[in-house]
Amino acid sequence: MTHTILSTLIAFTITFSGVARATLIEIGDLNFISDPGNASDGLAFLDMTFSTGMTQAAALANAQLTYADARLATSSEWNDLFIAAGAIFISSLLPSDAFAQGGAGQVTEQDAGVVAIMNALGRTTIVGGHDYLAAWSDPDGDRGNHTTRDSIELAVIGLNGGGTIFFQRTEQPAAGGFGWILVSDAVMVPEPSTGLLVALGLVGLGISRRQGPRRLNSRG
Repeated sequence: MTHTILSTLIAFTITFSGVARATLIEIGDLNFISDPGNASDGLAFLDMTFSTGMTQAAALANAQLTYADARLATSSEWNDLFIAAGAIFISSLLPSDAFAQGGAGQVTEQDAGVVAIMNALGRTTIVGGHDYLAAWSDPDGDRGNHTTRDSIELAVIGLNGGGTIFFQRTEQPAAGGFGWILVSDAVMVPEPSTGLLVALGLVGLGISRRQGPRRLNSRG
């Protein structure tokens, strides 16, 4: 009987625990990549609240008050974030091209991956009633149009519009709703899933019912 109960509970836990299937796991203000085979598996991306409307130096200083190892994401880590979220690329451009020279270009249509990143990291601004996540790269510290692209925008517009676009911009980050893609090497400590908590409760209930009340034998 005990074996049957435990087998049922294990199956129940696996069925209702979403952690194993997720590729972006949000825990507090960190968003972990959980994607075996991804070069950044286990890496934590910080919510955009740490950096929106700040200069690069201010954003890093602010994030490091909470996560001492917070740093700018590398170009390859930008790619890994989109891959983990399941974004579908529609051109030869990749998120890492925000660190390259050039004008503007579209990387993805609005899709489930773009929406997942937006939901995980959070929006930085609203334009015309639509959600945007806009982030600076500016790897060379020069916001001139003759050098690298300087920002990336994830736009969630209606059902079919929007997408991920790179731009050359010359305004200071604080001039608009822009943030920075920051990461931390914090270790993920998964929160107990609802399925696991329910399963543990049922285990306790099953054991208590099996044992039942004990009667004391009295003599004489």
